[in-house]
Amino acid sequence: MNKVNDYKEKVENLENTYTLSNNDISDIEVLEDEVLTIIEVINNDIKIIKNLIVGKNATLNYIKIGRSNPPSNINYINKIGDNATLNMFLFDFESSKNTIDTKLESNNATLNINGLIDLKNSSRVEYIVTTNHQIKSLSDVSFKNLLDGKSHTKLDMFS
Repeated sequence: MNKVNDYKEKVENLENTYTLSNNDISDIEVLEDEVLTIIEVINNDIKIIKNLIVGKNATLNYIKIGRSNPPSNINYINKIGDNATLNMFLFDFESSKNTIDTKLESNNATLNINGLIDLKNSSRVEYIVTTNHQIKSLSDVSFKNLLDGKSHTKLDMFS
């Protein structure tokens, strides 16, 4: 097999990985000791509150690909348990307004947010990130922006 076919086979065989498109699912919960990957594609002007709940010793990999015009408005409310990890990968290519409110409820809870915002024309993306830490919890937030024309981004962080 060539390398492309090797890669395709690996992608098709990912376990516990689900793709959602323009959905209205507001609660995503990962139970104790589970690992789950969600890939969510936003193509319309969705307005929703999403509860991402990660149980003890669990991991949630949440990937958002935002391509909505008119803008989407998503409020994430995250709860992370003992020894649990929430990895958020946020890709925005059109306008959106997002809030992320995370409670790192227990020891060794981890939140990782990696964002890539690539905008053109007069698109606008906003993120308001709030983290509430307990003892021995960790959060790491990183955004990269590629802006063209009159596009604009805003990032507010509170801890």
